[in-house]
Amino acid sequence: MTLAAKFTVGVALIASSAWGQVEPSQKGEQWNTIGSLCGNLFHIERHERRDGLFDEHAKALKNVVLKLYERDHVACCESSPALAEIATDKGGKFSFRDVKPGAYWLATVVGGREYKLPLRLEPKKDITTQCSDQRFEIYDSGDFQIGKIITID
Repeated sequence: MTLAAKFTVGVALIASSAWGQVEPSQKGEQWNTIGSLCGNLFHIERHERRDGLFDEHAKALKNVVLKLYERDHVACCESSPALAEIATDKGGKFSFRDVKPGAYWLATVVGGREYKLPLRLEPKKDITTQCSDQRFEIYDSGDFQIGKIITID
């Protein structure tokens, strides 16, 4: 297949933002369900242009510690210890291994600001998640989102 035959449609956000410390709604739960707890962590800078639209610049976050907490019906993450902790590599990549399916909080601190994302790990037997296509994006606004790169052949 030629390079011209492959192109990236872009990043289609598949998650809603994690704004508060409450249990996510069923709708948010659906959007934050992933098959594998791995991917790339990015910081997204948004700059408003004169025409009112935005330009976004993505920067991979290296050596950032991500912590995984079990999610129950209490706010994240003060009342329980982290189940797992991992640092991103120089390209922002990370992968949590041996995590059972269930509801979790993914938390990190970048630039002195804490980011928390509710998610549900639900592997599918017939679908394999490509970690390189899964993006975890943090914004200065406080948003923490899951995105996915979609490639059409």
